[in-house]
Amino acid sequence: MPKEEKQQAYVSLEELQLAAQKERKKAEDIQHGPQIQLVSFELGESTYALPISAAKEVLPCPPMAKIPKAQAHIQGVVNVRGEILAAINPFYLLQQEEPTDNKADFFLVLQQKDKKQGLLIPKLPETLKVNEQALQAAEGVFQNNPYIKALFQTEKGIAVLLDIDKI
Repeated sequence: MPKEEKQQAYVSLEELQLAAQKERKKAEDIQHGPQIQLVSFELGESTYALPISAAKEVLPCPPMAKIPKAQAHIQGVVNVRGEILAAINPFYLLQQEEPTDNKADFFLVLQQKDKKQGLLIPKLPETLKVNEQALQAAEGVFQNNPYIKALFQTEKGIAVLLDIDKI
């Protein structure tokens, strides 16, 4: 019975170096391309972000008045310097289970087009810059949650970019 020869996959050193060079170039392009500035905040174990242009200010959480029969994600309304704004609970908006020890200490005022409202968040938000090429569209992945626009990698893990126009 003839002995069968096993074929090994052979990759030359030159091919490996070329592939590594292409990967470095791709990573470099991602780091040096156009960047967007975001404001990020944590909800439980997850990090979320919005374009910084939509964030107008962050305040200690003002007193809130409940609104009967409001949508589940609208926790109530607050008065910010004479302006009445909807106070949105992002846990309900994003269909996440709210931790029992959740306390919204801050109110992130958002302005988009002709609508001004705010998110109730537990910690002070941070700012960060993300390369536009690093954003991965969430279309099809989160069809049941229209507020999610894209995903991106941060030092802490994967973060979610929210669609400000749909909030």
